[in-house]
Amino acid sequence: MTAMTTRPLEWIDQAPVRASRTRRIAASPAVVWAAIADHHSWSQWFGPITEVVPGETSEGVGGTRRVIVGKVEVDEEFLAWDPEERFAFTVTASTGPGLRSMNEDVRLTPAGDDATTVTYTMALDPIGAKVVRPLLTPVLRRALDKALAGLAAHVEG
Repeated sequence: MTAMTTRPLEWIDQAPVRASRTRRIAASPAVVWAAIADHHSWSQWFGPITEVVPGETSEGVGGTRRVIVGKVEVDEEFLAWDPEERFAFTVTASTGPGLRSMNEDVRLTPAGDDATTVTYTMALDPIGAKVVRPLLTPVLRRALDKALAGLAAHVEG
């Protein structure tokens, strides 16, 4: 594992590469939150993730988990854990190359009767950010669209 530069929650708005997607999901914030807070379910709805291993403390700010994406392992520490509202983390270490920092932020907003608007944002500081930004941003947006579609399918039944 290579240590990464951890970033505070506010860094998401200043990151060199940032992608965000929003989707209305036909499930209450409580139901959507239950899927997000269930670390093991991520491999069912967030395509590239094959496994999530919760840390000793796996809930709340300061909690941790290890996410496995193919052959890459990523250690995460939670920056926000607000049930039914917000889930965010910073990457603390990774076996993958090319990143200095990465944060992700998932926000839930009630959207009428039994519906939730979910906004998922990825913020990265890759090596060569200025060069890769135009190529990486559309890839991240597609990944987020697929993840949100997977989350919707997972919770909408």
